[in-house]
Amino acid sequence: MTAKKRSTKSHRINKGRTKRAASQNAKAARSESASLDRPAPAALRYFFYIGLIVLVVLTLFVIPGMLDAKFQHYQSVYPQLGNVSVNSLAGFCNSYYSKNESPIGSSAMGLCGAYSSALANSSITLSLIFPFIVFAYLMLRGKGLKRIISELGLSRRELTYRYVALGIFLFLLFFGLEFFIGAIEVLTHTYISSNVTEYLSNLPLYFYIFVFLVAPIDEEILFRGFMVPRFGIVLSALVFGALHYISYFSYIELIAAFAFGLAAGYVFKRTNSLYPSIIGHMLFDFSTVFLLFFI
Repeated sequence: MTAKKRSTKSHRINKGRTKRAASQNAKAARSESASLDRPAPAALRYFFYIGLIVLVVLTLFVIPGMLDAKFQHYQSVYPQLGNVSVNSLAGFCNSYYSKNESPIGSSAMGLCGAYSSALANSSITLSLIFPFIVFAYLMLRGKGLKRIISELGLSRRELTYRYVALGIFLFLLFFGLEFFIGAIEVLTHTYISSNVTEYLSNLPLYFYIFVFLVAPIDEEILFRGFMVPRFGIVLSALVFGALHYISYFSYIELIAAFAFGLAAGYVFKRTNSLYPSIIGHMLFDFSTVFLLFFI
């Protein structure tokens, strides 16, 4: 066999291998896409639909007590709010729910009557609503559970050592910023109030555990995984910052949350992984709780 014939035969073999490899890759891609698009089980869909409705109804039922507790808290932090009347809210809560002897009424009355539990449960309920909104909405759009997890950057392949390190870097970056602000306060003899300590004081133990274990996941699913691809990094960071301002009535928290939202949104956009921002968020919230108890 001449060299030319051998070369032609080798070329045909290589060409055939390339076609087979391309065909196999295309088949694997179609199979993966079909797996991602498979609708979520009906039981799981109804779990998120009903769960979202229950959380919203629960929030509406106990909102007078929640608002009353928050206003009482803010009045203690800001004396200038002392003239703001919240008696109507407290009166509605006590008069309506005390006359309602149903299980819902009794539960709502318990939440209305407990200052610390009203604050804790209102925050927990709001936080839990976030992922339920995202999953219920995407499932209503016909997306399968695997597709949703993949789009949110929560798939197993997105949890790598590199992204864990990136999350730790995010935490160190903003912890360092907080340390820098503290140093400025000491040097200039000024105090920049964030109201975090006042807000988190004397709350139930389960609330503190929720704050650094569950709340960061809930918030990152909504603000980074869901909002960033649809509304952009800046708008998601603005909403994230506004939510923290409403929670603490503090401009420093607004700025810090907005800055974290920008950084976390950028990282998510570049990596398509939600794990760096979740890890950074968890560590930062844990450090806040730790400093509250031990410093």
